[in-house]
Amino acid sequence: MAQGDNSNISQDMAKVEEQQRLKYLEFVQVAAVHAALSFTKLYLYAKERSGPLKPGVETVKGTVKSVVRPVYDKYHDVPVELLKFVDTKLDESVTRLEKGYKVASVVVPTVAYCSDKYN
Repeated sequence: MAQGDNSNISQDMAKVEEQQRLKYLEFVQVAAVHAALSFTKLYLYAKERSGPLKPGVETVKGTVKSVVRPVYDKYHDVPVELLKFVDTKLDESVTRLEKGYKVASVVVPTVAYCSDKYN
């Protein structure tokens, strides 16, 4: 019985994960992660090479953290939610275009046939 419950839970988790995954704009998320990692490497390199300026860098770092942290905590989900919203709207547009293509693939040959036959 416990085995069945665990498999149901893992299936439900997989469904939720698939729903939360971006369908069209995942590359934007991946690019943002790469940019953040590159910036972090650059920051750490500059911090190591700061030499006599290290105490000043630490002071500025502490100040920036104390100012930026509340803003970050409040708005850190906004870009992800915005991407999800845009991805959903893009999916709706693509679905509409696909439906229009299906209709056009039936209507255009029919119109051409009727045009040739009756003109």
